[in-house]
Amino acid sequence: MTRLVLVLFLLIGAGVARAESFRFAVTDVVGVEGIRRAYEPFREALRTVGGIDLIFTPMSHRMMAVQLLADRRVDLVHAGPSEYVVLHHRTSAVPIVGIERQAYYPVLLVRVDSEVRSIADLAGRHVGLGPRGSTSRHLGPIQLLADHGLLDRRDFQVQNLKVPLLVDGLRRGNFAAIGVNNGDAVRYLAASDGGGIRILERGPALPMDVLVVPPDLPVERRDRLRTVIAAHGAALATAIARGAEMEAYRSMRWVLDPIDDARFDAVRRMYVTIGLPEFARFAD
Repeated sequence: MTRLVLVLFLLIGAGVARAESFRFAVTDVVGVEGIRRAYEPFREALRTVGGIDLIFTPMSHRMMAVQLLADRRVDLVHAGPSEYVVLHHRTSAVPIVGIERQAYYPVLLVRVDSEVRSIADLAGRHVGLGPRGSTSRHLGPIQLLADHGLLDRRDFQVQNLKVPLLVDGLRRGNFAAIGVNNGDAVRYLAASDGGGIRILERGPALPMDVLVVPPDLPVERRDRLRTVIAAHGAALATAIARGAEMEAYRSMRWVLDPIDDARFDAVRRMYVTIGLPEFARFAD
């Protein structure tokens, strides 16, 4: 009997050792249904290939990620580059894996029949940008405009809207130009059969997304996750792209090399441009 109890104890102990869970949040997905629809395929794949379970931790707004990390109520957060800047500043969050998206850069669009031929021609015009706080639809495009001196002009107007409303406003002539990301541009140019809209300017490539953890998360737990991703990267990347509204990750690649925080200085410059040089809160 004693020997049987010992064997059972060892088997149970081994099962516990193999089990691993991470309380998981996403900075730009609101609510439990939103995170489930977007990340359930990734959760299932991670559990299947690596025995790691993600416990979804829903948020009602981006700033919740700061408090969740500070209070150690989450173990892992998927953050875009603009969110990472704030999370790192406020909580010393550590990036352990990067998610690099292909052709991830801001784009300015105008109508084909527009007389605007350069960014300088937008002086005194009305420009639409994507939702506030978006790295590729707000911060990236506004930095393009700032680099050409347009934000210093009193007669220059900017309005933030969701992308479908921006495109509709551009086609109606309500905006001289709109700022979106390359994925949006490709989609809407294709939808218009190459007519009606053209690209005015492309911005530089933007930094990667990151998976971040609290600074005191044990190293062995970080390494366990990194090891699983390194061994099954292709399957896990495919799973991410299968989530609802996750098409932007179809051509993603994992970055497993150490991530230099200086890679995000371009985003910090964008925060300074919009008047948030302390990096203490998100742009929205």
